[in-house]
Amino acid sequence: MRMRALALVLGTCVVAACGDAVRIVKRTIALQEAFFRQIDKRSPTPEIRDQLKNLARSGAGDSVQLLVAQGLVRLDDSSLVRRMELMSVMLDLSDEPICAAVSRGTPGSGQMTLAMATFEAADLEDWAALLIEAQIATLEQRPVRSVSQEVLANSIKGAIAALPDSEETRMTAILTRFQAASDGDACWAGRVLFRQGGALPEPARSQMALGLVQP
Repeated sequence: MRMRALALVLGTCVVAACGDAVRIVKRTIALQEAFFRQIDKRSPTPEIRDQLKNLARSGAGDSVQLLVAQGLVRLDDSSLVRRMELMSVMLDLSDEPICAAVSRGTPGSGQMTLAMATFEAADLEDWAALLIEAQIATLEQRPVRSVSQEVLANSIKGAIAALPDSEETRMTAILTRFQAASDGDACWAGRVLFRQGGALPEPARSQMALGLVQP
């Protein structure tokens, strides 16, 4: 699989773009390998392990995304705080259009793959672990957790309040029209929000981390 993917890229890419293309393919393969390592490591039963591996091999993206979306709200505080930290890294390393789409929560599958492919080493492994644990949490039907909109709003206000006045004003304006904001504004706001959220004191940090994965 690894050599075939690289051969396809090398056979079709333009010389100037080959370096980036090969880098992306290598990181995408590394991400896939991380997912399978985490499936083996975290699956509580052989049945769940086989189910997750079959989904991963079949390319059932919609089913996997649904399991992840339903599972994130079942994870513990430390996992969700780590997700917030990793989201900050991902947004910082992604190009503006991808950063904006991820910040809005509307990335295409190709964009999300490119965003995830920015991770290196430990961050890559931790991201894979989070997504696999979320799928397992759904399959095991762990209890769904939530915070009220008021609590989430207060934690976001706390994160924004720590910004310089000019940035606080800009952030407030962007959040009132987030989906309609320009890619530049949406990306900037996403980067700042996740970075500031990770710096909040407890319990506001955990409350924000949970609130950001609620439907």
